Amino acid sequence: MADLGMCGACCRSAYKECSVCQENRLKKAEAIAAGDTYENITFWTKKQQQHVKWFKDQRYALEAFRQEGARGGNLVFEQADKCGDSCLYLPGGGRVSSANTSKWSYHVALQTNIYPGKLINAFLLLPNLTTGANFGATSFLFSLCNMIKYGLITKETKTIMRGSDGGSENVAFTIHGVHMAVVRMTKKELIWARLPPDHSHDYCDRYFSALQRVSCPCQKSHAKRKCLHI
Repeated sequence: MADLGMCGACCRSAYKECSVCQENRLKKAEAIAAGDTYENITFWTKKQQQHVKWFKDQRYALEAFRQEGARGGNLVFEQADKCGDSCLYLPGGGRVSSANTSKWSYHVALQTNIYPGKLINAFLLLPNLTTGANFGATSFLFSLCNMIKYGLITKETKTIMRGSDGGSENVAFTIHGVHMAVVRMTKKELIWARLPPDHSHDYCDRYFSALQRVSCPCQKSHAKRKCLHI
């Protein structure tokens, strides 16, 4: 019989906490600590439930487009996100919030453009460079060229569906200009779902999580102890 242990891996649950999630969690904890009424405590619980439903509805809508693209029709689905995380250059610490994290916190960034089931295009941004529209547009165009190169975007492709958040690489005139140029040159429809940050890019987050698992400093020790990561 195998001797198994169960522990929380340090490479899990380390992404930034959404500012809304953080506020709801802290306000509820404060209400409980202050001995507040049941109604006031449950108010924050219901508010968080509404928030979760709100971002899950967004994911379900994007998932419908992803499934349509996976059927091999005329639509190609892409999801883009940028990761700034301590796992990219040194072991990470505790969880931080998107409301109090400085844009200078991370020395290395990773831009990923994922076409689920087709292509993962990832670019590392080194410390001597900066994030922003140029970085995001360059990464998107490289991924688009690779999709065409591998025959995954063809003349039969009618629509390109993009899913991203409102990061610095997306809230810029540059990326709008790139989209207009792509539509003008390819004669294809481009739909862009630019959603609020933190909850709107689950496919990219899964990829980032896999990278964190590889770079987790405790991986060898967990393997020796035959730990089941939770």
